[in-house]
Order: sequence, then structure tokens, then C-alpha cells
Amino acid sequence: QIGDFIGRLSNSETSMKEFTSAVADGDANMRLLAAAGTKLVDTMIQFTLQQDIAIQNFRRQTGATKEYNKIIQSTALNNLNAGITFDEVVRSLSALRNEFTDFAYLNETERGVLTDTSVILDAVGMSFSNQAEIMQTATQGMHMSTEEATDAMLDMTSAAISLGEDVNKLGSEFNASSEFLVRFGRNGVEVFKDMKVTAKALGTDMATLIKVTGQFETFDDAGRAVGRLNAILGGPYLNSIDMLNAAYEDPIAGIEMMREAFARGGVDIAKASGQELMAIASALGISGKEAAELLGKSQAKLKLEKRNLDDFKKLAAETMPIVEKIQKAFMSFIVSAEPLIDKFLIPLV
Repeated sequence: QIGDFIGRLSNSETSMKEFTSAVADGDANMRLLAAAGTKLVDTMIQFTLQQDIAIQNFRRQTGATKEYNKIIQSTALNNLNAGITFDEVVRSLSALRNEFTDFAYLNETERGVLTDTSVILDAVGMSFSNQAEIMQTATQGMHMSTEEATDAMLDMTSAAISLGEDVNKLGSEFNASSEFLVRFGRNGVEVFKDMKVTAKALGTDMATLIKVTGQFETFDDAGRAVGRLNAILGGPYLNSIDMLNAAYEDPIAGIEMMREAFARGGVDIAKASGQELMAIASALGISGKEAAELLGKSQAKLKLEKRNLDDFKKLAAETMPIVEKIQKAFMSFIVSAEPLIDKFLIPLV
């Protein structure tokens, strides 16, 4: 009905003067205008009810005061085109408020920015609970600011998409590896991304790289592992101090030193006997399959593409069903046209 009405107004043969004349001559166009206006009013009422129900549910569940009302309203309205609902904003706020301890100490602007990011990352696949845990680890364990931790979540989501991995699965891996990653402080997220790229290139996983790094975390362990590996390689190709330092500064450098040592020693893991493979695996504290993956042929190093929040908003919008896109576009129209509706259409109807 709105489209028909606008079509009449924009038709080259129908000027506003002619439209006024047509209204005076008959009531067809007025009925059309009234029907369109009624639909707008009905949608506004439903929209307002959704907002009110979501806010009241949030307050009942969390005991929060009205201080969060503005964040809920602005976040939902700012992200209508990405398919974000009031309920999703409330779920994000609940997770952040309950699981991210610093959230209560943020100012209103910081809370708004974080919530805005959170609902979009949920829309592209990273759950609210994973996000809250990542924020907790990054701020408390890695001593990042809230802004740095928020950017880190965006970086991890970009990495997951670049690597062709499930976004939420990658977030879960970060949280599962947090005990290992916090030793690198503010560089923990970069170390995680480097390890994910290396794992992907080698056809192995994050857990395997962490287990291998664990063999070099103390001087005694590093000396023992390096001694066994050098015996297998037939020469002093690895240095225990270098491997120990890498375990705390750059795990991927340690993995690369180990792979280079095998190349210099002329040991091809693909041609190793079963006994050799198991000896190598035992020295590294991993299974034979994991050793074969770790020391096997590597694919070209993958390049991570960096994306920003606007990119994820577009991605979220692309994944919406067409019917939902129409609904969100209509709601967005109502919000942007509110002055026109309040001052002209409703009084006219």
C-alpha cells in the first residue's frame, strides 16, 4: 500500500496539485492513505512493545536499573539493517554483565561500543558467552584495555573467516588455550593467530602446537627433549636454550627451528620408519599422527585479511532471509521517518 501510494505521488502525470484535486473529487486516495497510515501506526506499536518487553525482561533477569535502557534502544536501532533484534541486544548485555567483570566499571559510551560490537559478532557466529570469556581473559589475564580487547575479538573473527573456520569454534579454541596464551601478555592474541595460521598450513591443530611447546617450558625438559631429538637427527641441530626461550616468547619460531633442524639433518618424516616416527613423537610428547602432521610438508603460509566492524555488519545483513530484510528495512524506515509520521501522517489519519 505504501508503494502504491508513493507510486501515485511520484508518477510523472500526477503532481501534488492533481493529487489534492483527486482527493477532493473522491475518497479512494484518502482510504489508501489512511490504510498506509494505520499500518505504520500498528508497526510502530509492535516495535515499541518489542523494545519494552526486551528491556523489562533484562531488568527482571539481571536486576539492572534504567541505566541500560538507552544502550538497548540505540544498539538495536543502529543495527536494524544487520538483522539485530532487541532480544539479541539483551542477551549480549546479560552475558557481558554477568561474565565480564569490568563491564560494570565502563562508562556509557564504552558499554555502547562493546555491545554494538558484540551483537554483530554474534550475528556472524561468535556466541555471547565466548565473547564475554574472551574479554575477561584479554583484560584480566593479558592486561589489555577494553578497546584493545574489543579489537582483538574483531581480529580473531577476521582470522576465522580468512582461514575458512567456524567463528565460534575459533573463539572456543582461544578460551580453551587461555592458560597457555596469557604468558605472552598483550601479545597473546597475535601469538594465537600465528599459531592458528601455522596449524592450518601444517594440517594440524592448535592443541598439538601447544603440547609440543610444552616440552620446552623448563630447562630440564628442554634439555631432555633437545638431547633426544639431536640423537635422532645425528648432530647438534637444536639448542635447548633457544627452544626454551621460544616457548615463552615466540612458539612458532620454536616450531620453525625444529622443522629446519629436521631438514638440515636430512630426516624426511614421510620416509621415516615406524620406529623412528614413534621415537620422534615420544621426544615431542605427541602421537605419531601428530608428529607426521607437524613435521610433514607445509602449505604456503596463509594471509589473514583484516576486517572491521562495518564489514561484519554487511556480512550479517547478507545472511538475513529476504523476508527478515524487508521487515528490518520497514522498521528502519519507521525510525528514520518518525518526525514525518508524528507531525504529518498520524494527525492526517
